[in-house]
Amino acid sequence: MGTYQYQVRDSSGQVRQGSLSATSASAAAAALRSQGMHVLSVGAARNDTSGSSIGGFLARINEAKPTKRHVLDFTTQLAVMIRAGINLRAALEGIADQTTHRTFRKIILELKSDVEAGKQFSDALAKHAKLFGPLYINMVRASEISGSFADMLDRIAGYINQQMETRKMVVGASIYPAIIGILAVGVTIFLLTFVLPKFYAVFEGKEDVLPWATTFLMALSKTIIAQWPLLVAGVGVIAGLIFAALKTEVGSFWFDRFKLSMPL
Repeated sequence: MGTYQYQVRDSSGQVRQGSLSATSASAAAAALRSQGMHVLSVGAARNDTSGSSIGGFLARINEAKPTKRHVLDFTTQLAVMIRAGINLRAALEGIADQTTHRTFRKIILELKSDVEAGKQFSDALAKHAKLFGPLYINMVRASEISGSFADMLDRIAGYINQQMETRKMVVGASIYPAIIGILAVGVTIFLLTFVLPKFYAVFEGKEDVLPWATTFLMALSKTIIAQWPLLVAGVGVIAGLIFAALKTEVGSFWFDRFKLSMPL
C-alpha cells in the first residue's frame, strides 16, 4: 500500500485535494470515482524534506536530472487521468501542479505548451527524447494513430516498471563481484607496494637465479612505487576515454552487448 495525493471535483463542482492509501494510482482513482468524484489528478505522495537537512541538500543536487521514476509516475498519472475522461492539456496541467521536481515540472509545462500549440503529443515528447527515449515516443505515436492512448500509456508504464526492476536486479547481482574485484586489486597493490619491498634485501644480487615471475613482480613493484603519480593519472585518462566512448552510439551498442553476455 502506498499514499497517493489526489485532486478531484465533487458533485457540486468544488475542487478538493487530499490523500488516501491504495495499492496503485489506478486503484486510488477507482476508489475516488466510486465515491462520485471526478478525478483531476492522482500521484504518489512525496515526503517533504527540510532544506537544512542532508536529505534536502541531496535532493537539490539531484533535481537537475529527472529519473526513470519521474517518467513512470508521470505516465501512470497521465494514463489514469486520460482514462477518467480528462483532456490531455488539462491532464498535463494537473500533473505539473503536483510535480515537485522543478526540472521535470518545466518539461511537463513545455509538453502542455506544445500540445496547446497544436502539436501531436508524440512530437512534443520528441523534443525530450533523451529523457523519454525513442520507444516511449514511438509507442505514443502509434497510440495516436490507433486511438488507444490510455491503454498504451498503461503498457508503457508497465514496461518502464519492468525495466527498473530488471536494472535493480542486475545492479544487485553485480555488487558482490564488484566488491570482490575491488578487494582483489587492493590486496594486490598492498602486497606489491608494502610487503614485497621488504624482501628486496633477501633477493639482492640473486636476480639471475630467480624465477622470471619473481623478477617480474619485483620490477612491477618498483615501477608502481616510483611512478605511482603517472600510473594514477594514466588510469584516470583511460577511465575518461572509456566513459566518453560509452557516450557514443557505437560504444553504447558494444557495452550493451557486453552486459547481455554477462553471466548474471
